[in-house]
Amino acid sequence: MKDQTLAVLQHLEKNGSITPLEAQYYLGVSRLSARIWELKHIFDVPIKTEHVTVPTRNGHATVAKYVLMEVQA
Repeated sequence: MKDQTLAVLQHLEKNGSITPLEAQYYLGVSRLSARIWELKHIFDVPIKTEHVTVPTRNGHATVAKYVLMEVQA
């Protein structure tokens, strides 16, 4: 697993979710959607995508928020 992909997974396990801004700020990951794709499709990690509104300088924007889903036993 790539270092960035592993860092994203560890962040999800610790915090439950991640946004592109958090990935850039905390992990230095600028292509979060690519790392999420790897986790979902290559490593079979259950992640759902939500859309959230965040404040910006000019009002607001809608961004993806990736949430680690609980695995059902």
